[in-house]
Amino acid sequence: MDFSVGDTFSSYTELEEKLKSFQSTNYTQLWKRDSRTIATACKRKPNRHFNTDIKFYELRYSCVHGGRKHTSKSEGQRPHQSTFRADCPFQLKLRYSDDGRRLVITKYVSEHNHEISKQLYNLLPAQRRLDHSDKDRAAEKLKVRANRKMVCQQFSEATGKTLFMKDIHNIGTAAKPKPSTEVSELQQIADYLKSQPGLSTEYLIDKNNSLAGIFILDASMQHTFSQFPELILADATHKINELRMPFYLMTTVDGIGEAEIIASFIVISEEEHMAHQMIQLFKTKNPKWIDIRVILTDKDMVERTVFTEEIPNANLQICLYHVLRTFKREITTEKMGITGGQKTTILGDHSEVGIFKI
Repeated sequence: MDFSVGDTFSSYTELEEKLKSFQSTNYTQLWKRDSRTIATACKRKPNRHFNTDIKFYELRYSCVHGGRKHTSKSEGQRPHQSTFRADCPFQLKLRYSDDGRRLVITKYVSEHNHEISKQLYNLLPAQRRLDHSDKDRAAEKLKVRANRKMVCQQFSEATGKTLFMKDIHNIGTAAKPKPSTEVSELQQIADYLKSQPGLSTEYLIDKNNSLAGIFILDASMQHTFSQFPELILADATHKINELRMPFYLMTTVDGIGEAEIIASFIVISEEEHMAHQMIQLFKTKNPKWIDIRVILTDKDMVERTVFTEEIPNANLQICLYHVLRTFKREITTEKMGITGGQKTTILGDHSEVGIFKI
């Protein structure tokens, strides 16, 4: 796919299609260096008839690394700035034909003064740019403070584009509300959840009448728990959102051994009274909580205390992963007064209890 002097195009749309194909085939990003529209030409030549489909009287495209020569006007206050401009000689010039009905290539310089490769082409901003639907979906995730590294990785894999953290940062910045907005960050999450069809949310209000927590579930979660209420697993993570608020996830295990989410909640702190309120909400929404027989958690004492008090008939257990990790941390030559060989033997014996090694 290439151009030649004398090639003609009956419409600007036809030219755009060939430019798009040329850029992706030759790994060359072009930009419109100069142009003059048909409207402008008609003002100068009112008696001349032009084909309005060609839109432009004259056009000149340059490589993204060329075009106008970059002349820095910096005063040295921001010394680490850069530009794509490298005085690349590539250019493509078009002009209306003598009959005014087509665009004709009048000059074509295909040489570049820099490396051309697919890898470098994919790193250019125009190739990294997400389309409107993907950008909107990314913005929605960022509005609820999803981890930006995870968002970047997810959309890189989904779109096949090489995204940088600054791309995600720019999307997040563009999606932020105006500074005058007085809605709290947690309230923004609540508003987003309210807009999701089929999702049931309950809100906790603190003594200052401010939003302090959000309980989240839907009919599918309730149905799953009603079918498999005997075992629940509960854990919290603190880095799933940029607010650093604890995010609790409760799951059960279905008939084929797969974990299924049965509830989740976000709170502003891990205080015991907050956890009590959330578990009470869970019990209100799920009458079959009385059939819970085993609760699996980590070693967090607040969680264990709350579950013991709220669901007293259940057997509370610590997950194997945390048990083995504690053994590894506590069984050392210094703490136990044992040799390195004895430590290896003990840890090896305990690791074999599980299905994995720590």
